[in-house]
Amino acid sequence: MKSNLLILFALVGLSLLIPQVWGVDLKRADDLRDFDKSFSIYEKQVRYHIPYKITNGIIHDMQLNCDTASLVLSVMSESSGTINLDIPQRLFGGIFMVLVDGEEWDNLSITQNILTVNFPQSTSSVEIRGSYYITPYYLDSHLYTGVCDVVHDPPYSYILSPLKQIKNGVEPWMVKCNGDLTLLLKPAEFTESVCVTGDTHKELSHRGWGVIASDDYQDW
Repeated sequence: MKSNLLILFALVGLSLLIPQVWGVDLKRADDLRDFDKSFSIYEKQVRYHIPYKITNGIIHDMQLNCDTASLVLSVMSESSGTINLDIPQRLFGGIFMVLVDGEEWDNLSITQNILTVNFPQSTSSVEIRGSYYITPYYLDSHLYTGVCDVVHDPPYSYILSPLKQIKNGVEPWMVKCNGDLTLLLKPAEFTESVCVTGDTHKELSHRGWGVIASDDYQDW
């Protein structure tokens, strides 16, 4: 009898965990079935995932430069091959130019945000330059500039926790929160911050634990 109860509790617990672990990301993850791997890039407040596939070579590093809207791939190849990348438009607003070993390259194709680059033998570097000077646009009441936007957009990007953002050099009052969470700063030195729900921030503010980081404060 006890063993049956334990099994029942285990199944109930598992059914509760599955939606939290996979949830709404299932469909998005299924969209990535044509890609073998995903490269993670940390950029202060966000962790970006760049899904990719490569033939006749390996990608051993990716460097993202948000100031110049460029993504540089370090490649090791002994023969000609192909790279497929799934580059979200919100990363840097679309693809403007591709360079292979420093030379402008046109042996490629772009379908929506899927980039396919056919590279020659002994290629060591592939650089993708984005549309840096683009017109900002609104989507779902959010203003996007198209250059490394701080967006929680699984499985392509995830906003980091406040602690990880601060460790990456972000000032506590510049920390970004996911969704409808509100940023609270600890009083005095304002060296700590936390993202909380609307009801929680009211209670903590009332108790004097935290001060709401307003937009005006974040612009200081």
